[in-house]
Amino acid sequence: MTTTFKIVDGDVVLDRRSGRPVLLADKEKLRQDIGEALSVETQPSGFGAGLIDIVGSTVTAFALQAEIGRRAQSAIRAMQILQQQRHWDQRPDDERILGIAQISSNRVTDQKTGDLSKTDFVFKVDVVTVAGSTVSITGGGS
Repeated sequence: MTTTFKIVDGDVVLDRRSGRPVLLADKEKLRQDIGEALSVETQPSGFGAGLIDIVGSTVTAFALQAEIGRRAQSAIRAMQILQQQRHWDQRPDDERILGIAQISSNRVTDQKTGDLSKTDFVFKVDVVTVAGSTVSITGGGS
């Protein structure tokens, strides 16, 4: 089994009782890994969608919506390849990505008016694991 530190707002979370870092595994680790993949800039390995970099870009809101989907799919495909190359046999089924079930609720709208907006958008990505469970990641820009 692979584990990683639980990260919240860029900081490692410490257990209040022991003072030690909180570790994540399985679905929780996968959820955090995918969230990171969607937020960090694209690396040479293909990992990372850099969604934060497109907030307020000069494209139309409709094009932005398509770009969010394209970048998310590309980043998760890269993550699948990296998983298969590194420690595949040590990963539990709930941590192995089978594929993107769907990118749902990919909207580029202003939360107050519902109008299309390039600076205030939300998205939801659903990913299915080898075990068949779904991991949902939501995010947005503002």
